[in-house]
Amino acid sequence: MVIPWSGKWQTDEDKLTFIVLDGTPLASAEGATISPESLRGLPMIGDVNLFLKGTPDEEEFEVEAEIMVAGARSRAWVFDVH
Repeated sequence: MVIPWSGKWQTDEDKLTFIVLDGTPLASAEGATISPESLRGLPMIGDVNLFLKGTPDEEEFEVEAEIMVAGARSRAWVFDVH
């Protein structure tokens, strides 16, 4: 599924983004199958962005993760993990 505003994110090699959807309607529908059509109507509840610094074969390779939860944009949590 292509999200219109995601153009540059789809081509950047140093960023990844994952959209988190509320799957409650799918879980309550017995025998439901997951397809692009079934996902289109689900509300977005957050997203996860990964920023890659360097390449995995470099000693100083880093990955920065940003997790956003819908409705919690005024709060921020930052964790530095080594």
